[in-house]
Amino acid sequence: MMRSTRMINFLLIPFLLFSQASFAAKSINKQMQLQGDVSLNVKVLRGKVLIQTWQKHAIKVTGSLDKFSEGFVFDKEGNKVVIEDKLPEKVTGENKYGSDLVITVPASLSLTVLGVSANYDVSQLGGELSIETVSGHIKADQLSGTILLHTISGDIITKGLQGDASLDTVSGAIADYDSQGTMRYSSVNGNLSANNQAKNVFVEQISGNTTLRLTTVDNLSVKSISGALELNLDSLTNSAHISSVSGDIFTQFSKMPSCNFDIDAGPGGKITNTLTKDKPSKEKYRPNTYLRFMTGEGAADFFVKSISGHIQIRKQRLIE
Repeated sequence: MMRSTRMINFLLIPFLLFSQASFAAKSINKQMQLQGDVSLNVKVLRGKVLIQTWQKHAIKVTGSLDKFSEGFVFDKEGNKVVIEDKLPEKVTGENKYGSDLVITVPASLSLTVLGVSANYDVSQLGGELSIETVSGHIKADQLSGTILLHTISGDIITKGLQGDASLDTVSGAIADYDSQGTMRYSSVNGNLSANNQAKNVFVEQISGNTTLRLTTVDNLSVKSISGALELNLDSLTNSAHISSVSGDIFTQFSKMPSCNFDIDAGPGGKITNTLTKDKPSKEKYRPNTYLRFMTGEGAADFFVKSISGHIQIRKQRLIE
């Protein structure tokens, strides 16, 4: 009996070793030379992916594949390169079992990224860039061009974007720093914070708070529902349109602006103005509170409209 048991154990050893090896993460180290302009499509569903740049006209992929990877794709067809860690249709589990890849690319190319729970970190890249994931986080640093970042329940953190950028999340948070150009933010049930030098800023926010610290803005549009807005602004050159439903609006200028102000607090709203000595008024036949006044030469238009919210306009106090 003991001899039979030993024989069974001996026969099982190769099978067990094979099983463990088949589920171990496979290492990748591949490189592809490029010719001309290329577009890169990346599909890594879970894990983490770092996309960085170098001076070579080539793409290099290093790291490890998903624990349940069914194969690695690194192909070129025409001017399109595809990178994919193929997984079975129904794969669940923690991100720690996912891919762990570093993709090094030329500094200028078109990039399309698709993930599910994968976290993406992309830096110093220029071109037409699109990154979409479901529950993964997106971190982007020093990107330029046309930029689209979208996640459903993940967070988006960006720094130093330039060009025309759209940051969109459903239940995650957005934090943007030192970006320039045109910035578009969209969030549902998540907070938004932006501290940048963008010339054109567009915000759509539902059930979340928004904090904007901006320098000189040409055009500003903010639409908010059930969330508070804090706006700190140096100056406005063209127009601002701010609207809110069931949320307070706090606006602070670092210096006296040159604007035509048109403020409507709607029914049940309140206006507090300490920027000038102008006082709000009540409409004769409607329960709306409004305030209209001009500062400087009125070079820009500043429109604010709220329903059931408190609107505050003030100049930043100097700290002695």
